Amino acid sequence: MEHTHNQIEIYIHEWKPKIAPTCLVVIAHGMGEHGGRYGMLADRLTDRGYAVYAPDHRGHGCTAGSKDNFGHFADNNGWNLVIEDLRAVIDRIHKEHTNLPIILYGHSMGSLISQRFIQLYGDKVDGVILSGTSQDPGFTGNIGKLVALWEIKKSGLTTHSPLLTKLLFGGFNKHFRPTRTPYDWLNRDNLEVDKYLSDEWVGKTFSAGFFYDLITGVNELNKRQQFLKTPKHLPIHIISGEQDPVSNFTKGAFQLYTRFRKIGLEDVTIKVYNDARHEIIHELNREEVFADIINWIRKRALNS
Repeated sequence: MEHTHNQIEIYIHEWKPKIAPTCLVVIAHGMGEHGGRYGMLADRLTDRGYAVYAPDHRGHGCTAGSKDNFGHFADNNGWNLVIEDLRAVIDRIHKEHTNLPIILYGHSMGSLISQRFIQLYGDKVDGVILSGTSQDPGFTGNIGKLVALWEIKKSGLTTHSPLLTKLLFGGFNKHFRPTRTPYDWLNRDNLEVDKYLSDEWVGKTFSAGFFYDLITGVNELNKRQQFLKTPKHLPIHIISGEQDPVSNFTKGAFQLYTRFRKIGLEDVTIKVYNDARHEIIHELNREEVFADIINWIRKRALNS
């Protein structure tokens, strides 16, 4: 399915249950990947009667249109355009299923997009699951922004930046030495890591403009006045692998959980999976993760 928004064709992966759906799950995928990688989770959700939608962000997957467009949101205002794309997709899905609850599932970069989305449009969803998430990047983010500006000035917005990729992600694999691949930090399932490596729709480098958009957007959502816009009544569930370097081995996830609690959220929970890494839905214990996700949705969105 495709949806046109701001002159961009947003490609939406969708999975429908065999019966009339009782709940809608919208997935905001991570950096450099695409919505099609969530098929295993979607299969479990459709088995329970939930419809699943996973749009490919700008510069990602089928929305990018070609590999030449991978890793770049837009020449101007890219972060905000991605948020608005998600709003447009959710509005469309809501019109098609007016009375059904909507759960937003955000992974990694998608969890950051989801955090900003609920600050602006929290009334459009009935619950949020944040996977592989973290907190304010602080000093590293500020350094990254300066490097991005330097790279933009030197080479342009759309030129891919191996330097920034290494700065922000280069240390993730060190914890897992000796390593089999550069992406052992993703999960412990060698087959799933190999699928990631061979996926032609996965982009592994990103433009300087992309990094500038991402870091600027994350800095904005972490400002106190923006963070306070998170609806207090909205159920939020944080899930993390114990060995996830993106979350600084759960420190970032717990910092986010604590911050939500401090601003008065009524229903925020966190679950850590022992030994699991970044992509917990592709982990060796993924069936446990799937069952927990379904159970949380059933209790929060369906009150059953």
